[in-house]
Amino acid sequence: MKYLLFFTSIIFSTVAFSQKDMSIDIVGSFDYTNTTNSNQTITNANGSSLSNTGWKGIFTYRAGANFNFRIFEKVMFKTGFRYANLGDNFFIDDLRWPSEIGPNGFQPDPSLPRYINSVTKHRFIEVPLIFRYEINNKKVAPYFEVGLAPHIYINTKSLYETNLESSSATSDFSELISDFNKLQIAAVLGFGVNYKIGERSQLFTQPTFRYNLHRISDNPNDDRLISIGIEFGYRMLFGSYFNKLKE
Repeated sequence: MKYLLFFTSIIFSTVAFSQKDMSIDIVGSFDYTNTTNSNQTITNANGSSLSNTGWKGIFTYRAGANFNFRIFEKVMFKTGFRYANLGDNFFIDDLRWPSEIGPNGFQPDPSLPRYINSVTKHRFIEVPLIFRYEINNKKVAPYFEVGLAPHIYINTKSLYETNLESSSATSDFSELISDFNKLQIAAVLGFGVNYKIGERSQLFTQPTFRYNLHRISDNPNDDRLISIGIEFGYRMLFGSYFNKLKE
């Protein structure tokens, strides 16, 4: 909560200072997110590699609002709030348990699972701190963005499934993992296009890549969250930002 209050105070202070030269976005995105541990190898009870196994990405989404402030003729500073999901999918197939390996070879036990599918979604409030360079002010105007995005942890939704059962739960990983990082900071890179649809409005879209600079926990063997997605949104223009587009 203290992180959210801190970033909220910064955003509203900036809005109050720059309200005559700004724009507001309603924005959403579809993302593909994963962790950086997908290169680990897992073996079966008999020493063989498991088939179709490992960490996979999941499709998630973000939604929220941006506040854009002009700081130079072609440079904008963007901040705001977004609800975001980040996580991964761990899958093990063709499981063989030590108790099933005997003198006569593999003897399957129907009470044991043949596969395990586990999906983890960490929920965050994202606060973008992004600089955008707008190449021109034409009706179709390309731009690129770079910056940081603090992610303030809310909770985690976990889905667990086998061929025998399935369950889901929402929990606070910071209570389960003592060194869990409740504040994650991601490096952000994007390139997009603004499309003017009226005197005071634009549509925009862009592919965006995020790489978390912090690990999920302080454990040096833990993983980082990464994502790539497509953002799209509607922008309302105010003040000299609006006047600049009329020129």
